[in-house]
Amino acid sequence: MNWFSKWFWGPKGEDGVSATTTEYISPPSFYGGAKYPGGVGGLVDSIIGLDYWTLRERSSALFSVNSYARGIIRRLVTNVIHSGLEVEVIPEEQVLGLPEDSLTDWSEIIENRFSIWARSPVICDIRGSRTFGEIQKAIYREALVGGDCLVIVRQDARTALPQLEVIPGERVQSPLFSVADKNIVDGVHLDSNGRHLGYYIYKSGTGITGEYVYVPAFGQNTGRRQAWLVYGADKREDGVRGEPLLSIAIQPLAEIDRYRDSAQRKALINSMLVGFIKRADKGPSSLPVQGAAVRKTQALDSSGTTSKPISISEIMPGVFMERLQPGEEPAPYSINGTDVNFKEFESAILTGLAWALEIPPEILLLGFDSNYSASQAALNEFKMFLSKERIRLGSECNDFIFRDWFLSELLLGKIRAPGFMEAMNDPGQYDKVQAWLSTDWSGAIKPTVDIVKQVSGYKMLATEGWTTNDRAARELTGTKYTKNCRRLKKENQLKIDALRPILEAKKEFGEAVVDKELQASAIPLERLLVDDLEGENHVADATERN
Repeated sequence: MNWFSKWFWGPKGEDGVSATTTEYISPPSFYGGAKYPGGVGGLVDSIIGLDYWTLRERSSALFSVNSYARGIIRRLVTNVIHSGLEVEVIPEEQVLGLPEDSLTDWSEIIENRFSIWARSPVICDIRGSRTFGEIQKAIYREALVGGDCLVIVRQDARTALPQLEVIPGERVQSPLFSVADKNIVDGVHLDSNGRHLGYYIYKSGTGITGEYVYVPAFGQNTGRRQAWLVYGADKREDGVRGEPLLSIAIQPLAEIDRYRDSAQRKALINSMLVGFIKRADKGPSSLPVQGAAVRKTQALDSSGTTSKPISISEIMPGVFMERLQPGEEPAPYSINGTDVNFKEFESAILTGLAWALEIPPEILLLGFDSNYSASQAALNEFKMFLSKERIRLGSECNDFIFRDWFLSELLLGKIRAPGFMEAMNDPGQYDKVQAWLSTDWSGAIKPTVDIVKQVSGYKMLATEGWTTNDRAARELTGTKYTKNCRRLKKENQLKIDALRPILEAKKEFGEAVVDKELQASAIPLERLLVDDLEGENHVADATERN
């Protein structure tokens, strides 16, 4: 935890309002996740002025111990990122002054080369252990749980290609010497317009002896973006750091988790209470099974003085009780061992949270009990959320990474983009730079409830010109239409080559004769599989003998 980060208030005017409007500071807040005093509790409440860090710590703790919190985060990471967002390069040929569709093949080459880099952990990850897709999941997960995450691009001296480093947001802290510096807020160095200039990363030590590393947001020599914060949820305009996604859910999730634990404990205790002796009068109890299986494996008689040994095996699973006093009667303990209201309470809380988190309850609870229209409406609503999140992550994180990779590949001479470097050095040609770097990021497609209806609808839209085949392919299957056509061309050519001998035979001998011969010589599929397996075994045996 950052023990030195505090809320800073700007100078006040006569009306009590901050006199400066260009000063970017953390918004004053005293919300630490509790809906009422003591609702969450903990030692961290005694720390004054660390509400942002309180939310971060409580959110991290909740993710570690609360199954609901972990389920929400995992559901979002799986649906938004899945195995990783894929890039689609869409250069603006008209802006570049090039003929239409002249860069189609170029775009495919760029996508393929970027995919090679993204799937090489040793190349793209500074740790050398994760693909770009796995790094994306780590970034998004850290941003959701902690509020934000720092991403740093390092240049690998061996390959001259970018390598990614992920720093949890909790390590971005303000050093002790920066407490009085209004341009350093919660570890972020700002200029007068609120632009991020650099970040202080905590390494070790405490207090004055704490060691920090300063990472500039832009390279001093190249001016290339090399570090930035990725936010997990909404951020206010004047906010510098992000708010954890679970901040609004800390209290409800903590309470529902306690309710579930209480219901489980109640069921466990009730399962241990088998029965009791019911008495009709106030006479002395015979205590027929006192200490039989717990203390001395003894059963007392009606006087309470004479006892006889009873082994545990005799009373488990049952025991025959003798010498009961008049008015005594064995009675089973039959109270319901679970809380019958827990399911309704859990559903009500999670439904409210799903609405606040923009996740349809059916998706969050994985409960699809409605009809086709209702299920499809839930999926469509969630697709809107997924599309928004993927666009945000693309512009907030992935575009910076792609830009650095593109520059590295261009400098290495492995790709060509005529006029790009000249435009990079001329601010007036920003449009050409962006025209070359124009991209779209897409993820896994949610399966439709009824694929026939969905495809028919897209077919009608494409026929009328209300959408494109490329958009339909992207939204239905997550593929690129031009790539599909190229692959289909090859597959169709293979089919033609395979059918050509049969077509020529039909032309020479007649269709009826050839069909009859094919039917007569047809071999069952099971026989083909057996022959293939036997052939593989023969090859393996011959290989071993050689």
